[in-house]
Amino acid sequence: MFNLKQYMDYVDDDKEAEFFDPWDSVFETLGGVKVMFCSSSYWGYGGSIDIDILLSDGRILSYSYAFDSCCDRLEGTCDDEGQKEIEDDIKQHATYFDDPAQYNAWVDTLPGDGWGEFKEENERKVFRKKHNMVGMVKW
Repeated sequence: MFNLKQYMDYVDDDKEAEFFDPWDSVFETLGGVKVMFCSSSYWGYGGSIDIDILLSDGRILSYSYAFDSCCDRLEGTCDDEGQKEIEDDIKQHATYFDDPAQYNAWVDTLPGDGWGEFKEENERKVFRKKHNMVGMVKW
């Protein structure tokens, strides 16, 4: 299990930190083996997740989902059909990179975020540095 809770940037309380738990299982079902980047938050009536996952076949899946009280394309994912709906959404909205080299080339083109310790770099580059993945092309 990926334990996506560990990557949450913001959460109102511990119970809300469990919101993205179903995504953990879905990413495993899709062949996920390693989190390459993750930023997520949950604030009562809204939340978001932006994640890149290394798959067992060597590709990298990049997926983003956000919602608020009036806009949620996955409304009702807490029921028994929720994981299937999440899986379908990921398959429909994800971008796939053929290999880590292609993914890294894309990350290197992203603009800086303009804040924090690495203000000239984007979130994904900062994540690579903090998780000792700098320069990694093969995993």
